[in-house]
Amino acid sequence: MANNIINQINDATVFQSTVAINQGTEWSDIYGKPNGLTQQNINKWIAMSESGGGGGGSEPVSIADKETYGIVKVGDRIDVDEGVISVPLATTESAGSIIVGQGLHVDQYGVLNSDGGSIATTETAGIIKVGADFDIAQDGTLSLYKAITISSFSISPSLKEVGETVSSISYNYDCSKIPTLAEVGGSAVTLNTASGSGTLSGSWTSNAQIYFKVKDAKTPNWVSTSQTLIFGYYVYGKYSSSQLTPSGITDTVVKGWSDLHAIKSNGSTDTLTFPSQSFLYIATPSSWGTPTYVAGVLSGNFVKIKDIANLNSGNNTTNYTVWCSSAENQFPSGQQIKLTY
Repeated sequence: MANNIINQINDATVFQSTVAINQGTEWSDIYGKPNGLTQQNINKWIAMSESGGGGGGSEPVSIADKETYGIVKVGDRIDVDEGVISVPLATTESAGSIIVGQGLHVDQYGVLNSDGGSIATTETAGIIKVGADFDIAQDGTLSLYKAITISSFSISPSLKEVGETVSSISYNYDCSKIPTLAEVGGSAVTLNTASGSGTLSGSWTSNAQIYFKVKDAKTPNWVSTSQTLIFGYYVYGKYSSSQLTPSGITDTVVKGWSDLHAIKSNGSTDTLTFPSQSFLYIATPSSWGTPTYVAGVLSGNFVKIKDIANLNSGNNTTNYTVWCSSAENQFPSGQQIKLTY
């Protein structure tokens, strides 16, 4: 192997050698960085070394590898300061050397490892065991523990006509944190977010209470709320500036009334405002009895006009009664009344 030992070379081509090379006025003993070390002289020196010249029987200089000394080109991630090679400190943007802090060590293979999970103290960093008074969020945030709560829960549909069958219920929920356990309508569900939506499948033909129940990892009991799926009957209504002829009020006509057209249940209420001076006609299931109203300081019962048979969407025939707000007098425009069915 040549005695020419090239330890370092950068853009200034700094190198070291212990070889005495006879070059007359151009060559000198080289130790470190000799005077007159220019790129031109270096190129000349390398050329003479490669040809075996330079005195002392020097051998050609080659690029260094793992087994052989030679020329080393300093890359972008290496610094050279007065002949000393160093690696810059690493940043979040670039690779480099790192300082191994407490709780870490580098093994014989250069792998960075934890020190094996030592427990933290008031003096040293380490593993912290989270007690019952604390929570750790998904992003690792430590906070004081608060039991899970339900902010809201809703279902759709919530009203259907008697005789229909509901096979699917959509629900929306909002909790204070992601539940560890959850149930909707008595069935276990996995919820991956604190708020969201889902679908519950089944077969409902009558009123049903749909429960939403959740737990977090530390809550011993279920936290729950519910919504009711109600099966009711349509109530139909019409404002009329004149009294209607009973014989002209048929099932088909009533189903076309749109001033009031909604599913209601017995005992439910509505507040209406008369758009103009008129009578109010409504049709309700006969089994509900006589509807009543309150208009300011006045109150009273609707007047029965006639009974009709109504075929609903569930193919169930239900007896309806048609009522009028007054037998003789119209309510004035803007009059507000509260109905109880």
